[in-house]
Parts: sequence; structure tokens; C-alpha cells
Amino acid sequence: MQNHGVRAGQTARLRAAIVISLAVLCASLIGHAPQAQAQAQTDLVWVQIEAHPDLVTAQSRLRVCESRSATMGVAGFMMRTGLYALALGPYPREVAQERLRDLRASGQIHSDSYMQTPKNYTRQFWPIAAQATAPQVIAIEPLPEIAPQDAPEKPSQTPVEPKAAPVTTPQPDALPQQTLALARAGEADLDPAARDDLQRGLLWFGLYDGAIDGVFGAGTRAAMAAWQRRNDWPTTGVLTAAERSDLIAQWQADLGELGLERITDTRAGIAALLPMGYVEFAAYASPFAVFAPTDARGVEVVLISAEGDQARLQSLFEIVTNADIMPEGGLRDMLRGRFDIAASDAARFTTGFARLEGGAIKGLIIRGPAAEYTPIARLMPQIEENFLALEGVLERDTAQSGTSPALNASETEPSPLAQRSGVFVTDTGHVLTHASLPQTCPTLRLNDAIAAREIYRDSALGIVVIAPDTPLTPPDLAEFTAASRMGSAQYIAGFAYEGRVSAATLRPLEDAGPAYPTPSQTELGGPVLDATGGLLGLYRGGAVTPAADITTTLAAAGLPALPRVIREEPLRGETLARLAQAITAKVTCLSR
Repeated sequence: MQNHGVRAGQTARLRAAIVISLAVLCASLIGHAPQAQAQAQTDLVWVQIEAHPDLVTAQSRLRVCESRSATMGVAGFMMRTGLYALALGPYPREVAQERLRDLRASGQIHSDSYMQTPKNYTRQFWPIAAQATAPQVIAIEPLPEIAPQDAPEKPSQTPVEPKAAPVTTPQPDALPQQTLALARAGEADLDPAARDDLQRGLLWFGLYDGAIDGVFGAGTRAAMAAWQRRNDWPTTGVLTAAERSDLIAQWQADLGELGLERITDTRAGIAALLPMGYVEFAAYASPFAVFAPTDARGVEVVLISAEGDQARLQSLFEIVTNADIMPEGGLRDMLRGRFDIAASDAARFTTGFARLEGGAIKGLIIRGPAAEYTPIARLMPQIEENFLALEGVLERDTAQSGTSPALNASETEPSPLAQRSGVFVTDTGHVLTHASLPQTCPTLRLNDAIAAREIYRDSALGIVVIAPDTPLTPPDLAEFTAASRMGSAQYIAGFAYEGRVSAATLRPLEDAGPAYPTPSQTELGGPVLDATGGLLGLYRGGAVTPAADITTTLAAAGLPALPRVIREEPLRGETLARLAQAITAKVTCLSR
């Protein structure tokens, strides 16, 4: 019975190897043209070579790629992160890994290209015909059933070409030894970049804390064994081809969710890898370049760029660590020429670093809700490894978003006395905001350009009603939530960074505010929403003006009551962020 079990196990492994080999052969026959498979094929992946924030840029790059033989047949996809990806494939994982390695090694694609799973792509925008034309698929006839057999749960060795000669049954002790030997042989054939990637993958999952040097010593072996145990593979400390592919695919899938991209900010003099699936550039506020959250996950990145010395480095360290948004405890190291921060609690996290070199201070800080800390903490070693200080620093008076009309106006434009956030409450453009807005404003504007006036003020309730001089149709209107579940998530929408951002941002209400070192006054009056997008009240700094007060104010001002809605399910992060931007208005009091 024991020999029969060994034979059955070997037969199953040989059968699996034949199937994989045929799939690889099939892929080589049909070429590298993109195949939008209608059926679910979890073993097929894409080689993502570029990602761009807008469709125009992506289409332009597609034309360039189509002109090069190495990247002909490139496909274009919308990603779940909102980016536009260019990818080659799809291929079986083994083929994709080999093609990725060859193209990177020859310099024909970017070194940070990676394998991407189909689940991270949504709509295919190139080739256009791929949307309507079913792909031609070469069928592979199933092999005859071999019974009885004990099929292994996962492949345990690199697939081998089937031989015409009869299969020789090994002794019971020979098969495990052969599998380990093949795994070691496959590992020895890896190029330096692939060996480094394995260590980076192990580092990403918190299993390895050594140097990325491609040397598989005791630390790497222990990490490999831990990976195998975690994923129910045989624990040998040597990864087979299938296990290596699984590790890299899971790592790259995580990076794909983050939208990791290399950005170069010539104004700040910094090149860095940033999670652009979470953030977008918002404003310069010397010595910071702020990348604000794009959705309800609420992650923020701040680049640090300034002239300075040890004293100013110390000052920046104190600004960051003494801010209300900083969690208690954690790592707070201030050393000669550098500081490092890594702190988290049940609600939030702050992590980052800064370095003083050649009279310039360069660094970055990432912060957000505690739920997002694990992927960011895993990413930090890679971010720090790839962080590059370039020439140039932000001037002390730098304060510009690059998109707001008010900030780009000429020097003859009147200066703002105060700015607040507000919420659209009627289909003719009435806005509610916080009563800290000055009562006597020479000029009032909504969203930087629309002339407006105050029509009602209730100082006791802390609410002001603003009406546009000419009726306007807002993008969307607030709606009261019919019932807020106790303990449910709540969010504040508003114009952070002292009004330098051209669109409202969304963050968890429990945060003290996204600006350094104190909450932004321009957020006051912004809508407070629950996870379903229902309006709970207005933000008044550390507290919320409740919905009952809003109802009273609307009635006193002669405006219709807001409708009430019941949504059973929370909105997706990007949907909630878009709704928040649509119902939030900027209210500006100008000097003349």
C-alpha cells in the first residue's frame, strides 16, 4: 500500500507537470498578444510595464510601446486605483516571471515593472476590439483520468517536460530528496535581481529583516520556511518554482493595490516611491509638499524639503512629534543629522524620516488610520531604500497647490480674510457654514469664483447661511442619514491646508486634522458624514453641530428641509470621497 501511494503521488505530480508544460507550449504558439480571457483563469497574470494618472498620457505611451518590438501587443486597462495601466500578456505565471526578468534585464521596460493579477484591472481601453471580439483560445484536451491517485494540494517542484520512456517508480525515500534537489537547482539559476526580489517579498510580509543582498543565509532560509508554513507548503527552507511564483505574485498584488509609483518633484528636490493609489498631490506649504488622501482610507504623505541645519532639523522633529495627530509612544529617534518616527495606536499611525545632508533637509512622513498601517509599514523599507534627495529645496514662502484659481491669481487680486468649508443644502446653491466666518465681509465667494452673500446667522447654534447672488446648480446636495449606527465610522469633508487645495478632502473624524501642526481652520463648517454618505452635522473643530440644529436653521432661514435617506450598506471609499467633494463648498471672505 505504501508503494502504491508513492506511485499515485508521483503520477499526480507528473500529470500536473504535463498540464503546466502544455499550457506554456500553448502560450508560445499563440504569441504574446493580449488575450482578454472571458473564463476565470487564476494562473494567468499580466506584466504591468507602466501606469499613468490620465487616459491621454496612457494612450500616448501606448503608441510609443506599439512602435517597439519588445512591447508590441501591449494592452491598456483601467485599474481599481483609478490609474491607467499598460501591460503585456496575459501569461502563465512561470512565463510571465521569465518575460519580466528578461525585459527588465535588457532595459526594455522600467525596472519597477511587475506582475499584476487580472482582478486589479477593470475596463480594457486598448485594443478597442478586445471589448467586443471573443479571443481565440487553443483548447487543450484533458488527460485521461488515472485512478486511483492522491493528487497533491499544491505543486511541489518545478514542472518538467514529460519523457517518452516509461516512468520508473522511485524508492519511498527518493522523491522528497529529488524535489528538494530540483528546488535548489532552480534557485541556483536565479539572476541577482530575482534573488533580491525574493528577499523583498519576504521582507514585505514581515518574515525577513536582513539586508537585500541576494545571499540566502540562515535569516533568508528561516524566512522562507516561515513563508512555507504560513501558506501550507512543505517546510524545507528552500522555495520551489511554484512557491517562488506564489510569493512574488502575492507581493506584487499588494503593491498593485497601493498603486506604488516613482514620483519626481523637482521643486522639492525629491524622487520617491509613493502609494499613489492612496494619495494625490494637493499643495506646497513650505517646508512641506502635501499629498492628500484620495478616498476614505485617509492616508496622507508629506514630503519634507528645506534649507537648514541641525537646529532646524530638531525643530521639524518637534513639529511632527508634538502635533495632535501624532500617536503616543512608538519610535521617535532624533540623532545627529537625522530623525526616524514610527508610532501607532488603536486609531492612527505616523511614520517617516528626515535626513540632513549638505545644508538641506529631505524626508517624508506618512500618516493615516490604524487600519492602513500594516501595508504602509511593510512599504517603508522600500520607500526609504529608493528615496533620493535631488538639487533644490522648497522656499520658506512656498504655498501653492498649482490648481486653485485663487492661488494662481495675480497680485492685484484681493487677499482672503478667512476661508471656511460648507455644505450645499438647496438645488439653487445655498450653503451652510460655521459661524466663525466674519460677519462683515467686503466680498463673499463660493468656490473661489461665485459671488455670494450672507442671508442668515445663528450664532448660538454656530451656523451661517450663504446664498449665491445668482442661483446655481450644485454638483450634489447633502442628505440626512435616517439613523447613525453607534460606533460606526464618521468622516469630515473640507478644504484642508488653509484652503490651498482646490477640492475638498475626506478624512476620519477622529483625526485632529491633516495639516501640520494643528487642524486647519478652513475645515470648519464642512459636512460630517457617516460611512453611507448621510449627513450627521457640521464640523466645528473638536465637535459636531448636530443634524437637529441644521434642521432648525434651515427652517428659520425659510429653506426647505433636507431629505432623509436610508442606505443599508456603506459606500465604497472612492464613491464616498466623490460624494463628499460634490456636496462640499469653499466659502471665502475677501478683503475687498
